[in-house]
Amino acid sequence: MQRTSTGRRRPFRLTAVLAAVLGVAGLVAFPTAASASPGSVVAAPSSPSGAENNDYPRIIRLSSSADQSRRGDLLVMYSVNDTGVRTHSVVKRSTDGGQTWSTLSTLYSPTPGWGIYFGSMYELPQATGGLPAGTIIAAGNAWDNVNWSNQEVQTFISTDYGATWTRRGNCVTKSGAPNQVSTGLWEPEIVLNADGKLACHFSDERLRSSGYSQKLVMTTSSDGGATWGGQVDVVAIGDSSSRPGMPIVRRLPNGSYALGYELCRDSVGNADQTCRVYLKTSPDGASWGSATDLGTLVQTADGRQLLHTPALAWTPAGGPNGTLVMSGQRVVTGSDGPTTVVKPESGRVVFTNTSLGSGPWQAVSAPMTIDPTGDYNNGPGKHCANYSPSIVPTASGSAVMMVSPKFVAGSNTRCDVRFGIGPVGTLPLYAPFDSGNDMGWSTYGGSWSVSGGVYAQAGASSGPKSLVGSTGWTDVTLDTDIRLDSSGQAGVLLRTRAPAVGADAHAGYYIGIETNGTLFIGKQNNNWTSLALQNVTGGVGTGTWYHLTASVVGCTITATLKPDNGTTSTTATATDSGCFASGQAGVRTHLTSASFRNLQVTQAGSSTAVSYADSWASGTATGWTGYGGSWSTVAGGIERQSAAATDGPKLASPVAGDAYTVSGDVRLTSLSAPSGNAGVLARMTSPGVGPDAYTGYFAGVDGSTGRLSLGKANGSWTPLADTAVPGGVQLNSWYRVTLRASGCTITATGQRTSSWDQVRVSATDAGCAASGSAGIRTMLAAADYREFLVSKG
Repeated sequence: MQRTSTGRRRPFRLTAVLAAVLGVAGLVAFPTAASASPGSVVAAPSSPSGAENNDYPRIIRLSSSADQSRRGDLLVMYSVNDTGVRTHSVVKRSTDGGQTWSTLSTLYSPTPGWGIYFGSMYELPQATGGLPAGTIIAAGNAWDNVNWSNQEVQTFISTDYGATWTRRGNCVTKSGAPNQVSTGLWEPEIVLNADGKLACHFSDERLRSSGYSQKLVMTTSSDGGATWGGQVDVVAIGDSSSRPGMPIVRRLPNGSYALGYELCRDSVGNADQTCRVYLKTSPDGASWGSATDLGTLVQTADGRQLLHTPALAWTPAGGPNGTLVMSGQRVVTGSDGPTTVVKPESGRVVFTNTSLGSGPWQAVSAPMTIDPTGDYNNGPGKHCANYSPSIVPTASGSAVMMVSPKFVAGSNTRCDVRFGIGPVGTLPLYAPFDSGNDMGWSTYGGSWSVSGGVYAQAGASSGPKSLVGSTGWTDVTLDTDIRLDSSGQAGVLLRTRAPAVGADAHAGYYIGIETNGTLFIGKQNNNWTSLALQNVTGGVGTGTWYHLTASVVGCTITATLKPDNGTTSTTATATDSGCFASGQAGVRTHLTSASFRNLQVTQAGSSTAVSYADSWASGTATGWTGYGGSWSTVAGGIERQSAAATDGPKLASPVAGDAYTVSGDVRLTSLSAPSGNAGVLARMTSPGVGPDAYTGYFAGVDGSTGRLSLGKANGSWTPLADTAVPGGVQLNSWYRVTLRASGCTITATGQRTSSWDQVRVSATDAGCAASGSAGIRTMLAAADYREFLVSKG
């Protein structure tokens, strides 16, 4: 929101919308090998020290386009702010999930001499007001760059997916006012209400003389934005101090609407100590109740709050209500004024809520790290980093994509626009290090990088850590391969909260190995308490890969270690009375360089099965039993089935039990007939040679249909559920497949090993198979497997 009182006015944030000029430009691509937690560059100013700034980005994912080939395209609109030049916006498009970006159009206000700021985009999910579904509507604040007397919230439409724009009507017009920035119209947001009318939400500070420093208002249109009605107050506090602003509105699955906004107060003289983020709901998008009703403060159970410039998205993942995802410029504790404390999670986390905004929120590692974030009391332009980010869910909803400004290298006043993608905190979580980056992780100290599917921390820093997932995680198992690259210690983190840079600067559990030959479990709470220590059979060497399984159930922590190419294991167990209840997972090193790969987090619980990991790195499939097909263990830790697989060949592992998650990487190498597929088995009994010669459950990827399939065999095949895999299923590409059996609920997930975009299917099978062995299976296909896991619970 525009700040004008008590010396706290923000320099102008622009964004555009408007009369279009189609442009062309080169591609901006991901970095290939280095750590990419700061995200990939979508757009950068021409010079880090010049007047140009790129900021106020907005992202949408097309889903309602008449041309179905355009569905899934990403559009990002951002402002180009040149001092003394007409401000304008640029729209860029990505057709590959954000890996590369090309310029689609350049947008200026059609009013001669005017610039345009604070832009937003909205894709119509259905036809309304004479506009077809898939129409993109843009809105922005327009005014004379040198005269604030006149101002408009202009709207535009595009029916060719953002390539060209046509002017529509104004949500609101200001004319003949004093030439002052402090009486402006800001930050428009377009959404379709339940009654089929378009709503235009914006911030209005024209009523200062009536005691309203700023308020949130809404106008509506029944003719597709050609004309707009009168204003309705949504949030308005007449105390000459409160400044609600930066509205973001999303429709929820029950038909209600959620409004995220910031509430600043002129009575707080320090702009870095005010502007908490709130959430207010409406049953239909049209009725918001009393304008003096603020809604609820967005905060976690331990009092962490978001400060400044909210972004909001809803995703169907996470349960029956889906997940609300909210971000802000900073994370703080305290209340408005000098008790405000900026926390290290700033620029590193988003907040999530699976109860439609009711109750406490959780912190989840953000799609990218923006560090440092901007501030408002240290000179012009220094606020732009992480100012007004924007988020949108992926196709599956298991992850969100984010765009946000970040300081250009060597500057603390100029920003570029970054893109990142990360999970929303659902389980299971598989870390897609094959992507070549660590988006979705938040680092605290150290020097982290990703290359060849390996996540590495280089150097002898004191306790650097990288976190992933949700502070709401309770009973989980973390599996990973770990390698000490120099003398020292490294391991994994469970139930981690309140992170900061420093050796023990967090609360949670640390489970790891040390070159003194030990496997250890400990508790950290800004200090260190050892809970268990066990000598490792064969010792712990540098340069050697080990597989570490760490689990916490209730107050009991269990760790099991084995060489990646061996079978001899070492186990340590500890019970911590009064244990930490929940927190994120992560990896950590201490005074050493170390590497991690094949990291997965699953729900944990009691089971008659045992935890099991087999990478086939030993060169044999010890303990496995084959039924049909042609199985072999080949170099590189791959188990291969090379026959035509008309008999549904199966390979049963040595592990059996009731409640567990079985998972593995699957790569189809050829199809011998349509519907060739490969995947994993759970609760298998009575196996034999033949397509459905077993009783149990199967989940796999289909190379013909491009879908994840879940079904049950009992001498014949019963399909239970299936869904499309984002990007389809390609031959010779790796996919992570998981299959969880808990009671009679059977759940499967699938994703590329290079992507966070994970699909999920689930079914309840009355009279389910109660227990059985885990394994792998192909049908009408040759396939490779690697990194097989069984996790309890």
